[in-house]
Amino acid sequence: ANAKMRLLKDGVSNSSLHATDVEKMDFDEEMFDLIISDGVLDHIPFEKAKRIVSSFYRYLKKGGYLFISLRSITDSECGRGEIIDKNTYLLENGYEDGELQHFFDIREIDELLNNFKVFDLELHEEIYPSFFSLDKAFLQSSQGQKTYIHNLDHVFDEGFLKSSRYYIAAEKL
Repeated sequence: ANAKMRLLKDGVSNSSLHATDVEKMDFDEEMFDLIISDGVLDHIPFEKAKRIVSSFYRYLKKGGYLFISLRSITDSECGRGEIIDKNTYLLENGYEDGELQHFFDIREIDELLNNFKVFDLELHEEIYPSFFSLDKAFLQSSQGQKTYIHNLDHVFDEGFLKSSRYYIAAEKL
């Protein structure tokens, strides 16, 4: 509903939107001009993510676009929890307790998108003082929990936490 409202606001009225479970997708080949996967592929094992991106390739029209976001190995949560596979953890505690989380490196992104032509790749990072929790973005800010900082000169002396995510745009040639 939000996407439809945004498109209408921008003057796009002849669009068809589909929200779907990426593991149960079943569409005609070359059906879509655009596929957006925001924070999805990093919650499944890497090999499964590769299969899903291959299906994205089939579903996109020639010249179609793929926009994805993926957690980076430089994220402070990387390494937290039970290791399942390379860069893959079953997270413990926090807002994603019990969730599978894969953290991507550049080599994996290259492998994941080997059939696409990547035209934009950004690594967005935010840092927080280490006395904030890993859930800072969800718990301490958005739900009104306050952590007062009494000494700004030394706020990062004891280290910091980092939220690190890739934003990638690619085209099917």
